[in-house]
Amino acid sequence: MKAFWAIPSEEFVRVRRLYHRARAEFARLRSFDNRDLCHFLDTRNEFVHYGFTPQDDENAAELLLKTGIPFARACYKSFFDFDLRHGLVTGVAKHLEVSLVTYRDARTHVNVQLSRCFGALAHHIRWSLRGSLMSDWERYAVARAEEQGVAFESTEAQKDELASAFGASWPFDCPVCDEIDALVCELDESRMKDCTITLKRAACVNCSLLVVEIPFLADALVGMQIEERRTDILHEYGYDC
Repeated sequence: MKAFWAIPSEEFVRVRRLYHRARAEFARLRSFDNRDLCHFLDTRNEFVHYGFTPQDDENAAELLLKTGIPFARACYKSFFDFDLRHGLVTGVAKHLEVSLVTYRDARTHVNVQLSRCFGALAHHIRWSLRGSLMSDWERYAVARAEEQGVAFESTEAQKDELASAFGASWPFDCPVCDEIDALVCELDESRMKDCTITLKRAACVNCSLLVVEIPFLADALVGMQIEERRTDILHEYGYDC
């Protein structure tokens, strides 16, 4: 905000004043409740000046998903006509969007840990860093396993185990590691009779992505794949829609 209005960096201006000015000048920003922005700011200040613990994770996650990230994106777009997603690494941008979509759909459900909306994003970051954390012998072992087909046999066995444990299930391409048909998802059988495909749990046999105890995350991750395979899935389970 200070950059947009050419306010010198050394000049002290209270954030609340900038919030009010921004909302007054840009219609896109007026959609944000000023009370939500102030609550976000107060909580941020409390964390910075007084510390925080893991018990604050839920509050922090909800504030980021509800106010912080959407407001930052809106500011970039309003001030500089810049889409924040275009400034992020592709995978991070994709999974951040998944987090926001999951929050949008899950926020009205009771007893949901909203910090789990970030589950796939966190896993993507860990998966992206895995190569730099491997020793030479670990890289060699992985390469040998792939060459000899051991990895394939192991993942196929895991897929069978997951399919058996889930009951109604379907394999999708994993959105984290991009492995084909590696993400085994449990289907909500009660919804298929209405020709609706929704997912309950998911696990990847290649990168170990695990989605449990958070509604809508698996659906947001798979996205268009559900639409592309809808007819095949319903036909497989005896529904002709």
